[in-house]
Amino acid sequence: MQFNNNLFRLSSYRKNYRKRKVGNTLLYVSLDFAYLKDLAIIDMNLRTVLSKMSLDIEHYAKMQLLSIFEANKEDGYAIVTDYFNNLSIERKDKLLNELSQSKSSLYCKDLYYKYLSDTKNIILPVWVFIELVPFGSLIDFYKFCGEKKNDKTMLNNHYLLKTTKSVRNAAAHNNCILNDLRPSRNKFNIDKNMQRKICNVSSSVHEQNEKRMSNQRIAQIITLLYTYNKIVTSNTLRKVTQENMLKLKDRFFKNIDFYKDNELILSNFNFLKQILDCFEELV
Repeated sequence: MQFNNNLFRLSSYRKNYRKRKVGNTLLYVSLDFAYLKDLAIIDMNLRTVLSKMSLDIEHYAKMQLLSIFEANKEDGYAIVTDYFNNLSIERKDKLLNELSQSKSSLYCKDLYYKYLSDTKNIILPVWVFIELVPFGSLIDFYKFCGEKKNDKTMLNNHYLLKTTKSVRNAAAHNNCILNDLRPSRNKFNIDKNMQRKICNVSSSVHEQNEKRMSNQRIAQIITLLYTYNKIVTSNTLRKVTQENMLKLKDRFFKNIDFYKDNELILSNFNFLKQILDCFEELV
């Protein structure tokens, strides 16, 4: 079963290869099993880097919320109460169910029983709420706070965080990311400022950038990098991330001869390298 599963995953990377008809048979062009294995390893390295970055983003989104409340000396209980009161009955029940998962957590159960033993009369401080709530609901709360403060930056960040969550979920579930790099006609809603930055840091012509970014996987990866630059401020974390990116770039091109006849893979690897090379400017 394990072998079949690995073979299934490796086979998914064939989407990046063209086919040509030989007689009555369609054959993949310039494809070897070793190339699929190499792509799978690169993908694993990519998921590791993206997963770590998404955790940093989540942490700093929480820190940003707390710093806003501290700076304005706001009631850390009232904002959570307001948020709950603003939810529909269905959404509130779902949120309470999400929070109830903390009951079985070795790390969070004490907080849950201290503050949420009575779910009909919730008195919960924001610093506890953001520790117990899953990332998706944290993003919704982030949006609520942005709307309450009429903060355009927070409202824009909310959409970036939603994309970050998509990438994090894929990485956390060990989903293949690079197994389909083909351009798409389906438009991905790209942040306009990010789009301008990509044009500034990429040496490719605008049409080629658009072609790469039309692939939703590539667009989401770049959006996560952009979001990281906007939210994560720790120089120590950023240094570690830069080191991880350097290793990732090296791994992209370790066996680059495997892909010399595959323009799709080569062009995407080169595009990602350009973005990673100019990572600090992508903000």
